[in-house]
Amino acid sequence: MSITIKDVAREAGVSLGTVSNVLNGRNAQYNEETYQRVMQVVRELDYHPNRHARSLARRTAQVIGVSFAEQERSLSGNPYVADILDGMMQSASENGYNLTLFTCLPSGKESRYLTQFLDRSIDGLCLIAPALLNPLPKDLLLTHLPAIVVGADYPETAISWIDVNNEEGARVAMEYLVEHGHTRIAHLAGEPVQRSALLRHSGYCSILAKYNLTNDPSFVHWCDYDKEKGYHYAKHLLKRSDRPTALFAADDLIALGALDAARELGLRVPEEVSVIGFDDIPKAQDAHPPLTTIRQPMREIGMRAAEWLIKQAAVKRVEPLQLLIKPSLVERGSVARV
Repeated sequence: MSITIKDVAREAGVSLGTVSNVLNGRNAQYNEETYQRVMQVVRELDYHPNRHARSLARRTAQVIGVSFAEQERSLSGNPYVADILDGMMQSASENGYNLTLFTCLPSGKESRYLTQFLDRSIDGLCLIAPALLNPLPKDLLLTHLPAIVVGADYPETAISWIDVNNEEGARVAMEYLVEHGHTRIAHLAGEPVQRSALLRHSGYCSILAKYNLTNDPSFVHWCDYDKEKGYHYAKHLLKRSDRPTALFAADDLIALGALDAARELGLRVPEEVSVIGFDDIPKAQDAHPPLTTIRQPMREIGMRAAEWLIKQAAVKRVEPLQLLIKPSLVERGSVARV
């Protein structure tokens, strides 16, 4: 027998109206304890509202909401998000839609943003790179609002998402370095709360194991997808007497920081140290030397996310989408044979 809203209300000890208001974002009048109790029961009972019936009453606003979990970097300083937004804007414009950007999400308070999302006149929502413990992707399944995640994968769930195959991309980067004779490879990792960073680190470790190379923990530094931290930790690694011959950076910003560190230390790239990145942001090809990297088609990902949301608004139902995109190697001038 399917779970109903009455079951949720009875188990949570609240009225039907309270459950309805919480799930539709009208929860300003409720305290945090009531809100969390309702949401906990909804999750425990695996309750899913009838989205199709509820969406029939909605009018299309021709607006897509976009939220990205960035707190420290501005949008202009995050080329990954900027390229995804560029693709979304292109698709939205071609279909007569606009985008609405939501403010950054402070850690630990994400669920409360359901109210903000649901109170706005938007036809769908795209979450860009939410952290591992962010409850919003699952909480949004309990509402009428179509939502898709970009930059994180949720296998074996009903969550819609689009992401590059991060682990495969890391393996391609590492295989390329090994093929060029590198055996002492350090990893300037991403942000440990991001699934993409963990998958790229897993790919790094898998190639070390494949070729029986030493997996030295001191050769791994978590740089939080930040250029300055990439510079700092690369400089630390390159000053060692047993320095690595190659650096695999979890994204291009970290790699650009590593190039700065090598230059400051008087080390020639790629003659004395090789560097490979991930993403293929616009600045990668303009680096000195041009950065060899793993490309993920961020504009295409943004376009696909927007197209899916627009389609859901048109048909008034949610057909889940889970898409893993194959990355590709872009060979430039920052890797040499040893």
